[in-house]
Amino acid sequence: MSGPPFRSSLSPNERAGPAGAVGSRCPEIHRKTQGEERSLCLEAPLFMMGPVPRAGKAGQTMNGLLWIAQIVLAGVFLFTAGSKLFAYQNLVNIVETRSKGRPIGMSRWQAAVVALAEIGGAVGVVTPIELEPRHLIILLAAGWLALIMVGAGIYHLRRTESAAPSISIFLLALFVIVGRWPR
Repeated sequence: MSGPPFRSSLSPNERAGPAGAVGSRCPEIHRKTQGEERSLCLEAPLFMMGPVPRAGKAGQTMNGLLWIAQIVLAGVFLFTAGSKLFAYQNLVNIVETRSKGRPIGMSRWQAAVVALAEIGGAVGVVTPIELEPRHLIILLAAGWLALIMVGAGIYHLRRTESAAPSISIFLLALFVIVGRWPR
């Protein structure tokens, strides 16, 4: 279908019915996905149209991989946030032992703020709520976690420690962002 999108002079009440309903004057399109046919109303608001699934088995595989990545991100950040909130002194001892007595360089309240930011991102990255544009909460949360990992990488490099874990988690968050980006 080429040209501008279909527009009509129907009132919002006339467009309110679902596509294909008796008495509905809403123009509709039919899309066949995974063996079932769906009707979408061209005049309905975007949030009423529902998600458009990716095509075929490759789309299902990619969706599964993205969910695995999101769950791994959430697990890693919930674990690290928990250690910052509930076992701060143990964390300080471990970090200072690894760095041969150098102080951690982060007070308890700074660690708590970072932990709360990590918890917010972890919860957001596994939230299945759909907004328009699609996956907005997941995109923002993954971006937030990637930004936290940039800060963590800088922190570790300044302490002359390996930034490899921060970089790998950053890349995992970037994978989620690119995979969930609306097409």
